Amino acid sequence: MFILYWLYNPILELMDGLHAYQGLLDYTRPLLEGISPAWLCFSIFAFNIIGHVPGAAVAQMTFTHKIFGPMLMAAGVPPQGLTAVLLASSQVDWFGPFPSSDMFGQMGLAQSTQLKYMLYSGWAIVIANIVLFAVLFHLLMSL
Repeated sequence: MFILYWLYNPILELMDGLHAYQGLLDYTRPLLEGISPAWLCFSIFAFNIIGHVPGAAVAQMTFTHKIFGPMLMAAGVPPQGLTAVLLASSQVDWFGPFPSSDMFGQMGLAQSTQLKYMLYSGWAIVIANIVLFAVLFHLLMSL
């Protein structure tokens, strides 16, 4: 697993050098403009659940802040909302929706071979977190 983490930096540097994330932002900006701050937070959170960087929460928070931070601030999202987006985006995907290095590491420590049950429990946790963060984003934006 150490080698996997060690290889993340060149991949992330390559993605940054190719301006792939800027292209993504340019493509999604028209879709995200004009929606409420709570829905903007939720949209970025939902995007990061699917497009996550498994096993690299700090890298994911850095890129989320770099890509979507200016858009969130321009939409009037308070610092608490930005923090919730960063934490939710980088931590909820730890439980799924796809198998990741974190999941396999836990299965190895538990000497388990039941990936199916690990995915089922992960999906239940992810769905519960999606609902809870949707409520949290709505509450933070209404304060």
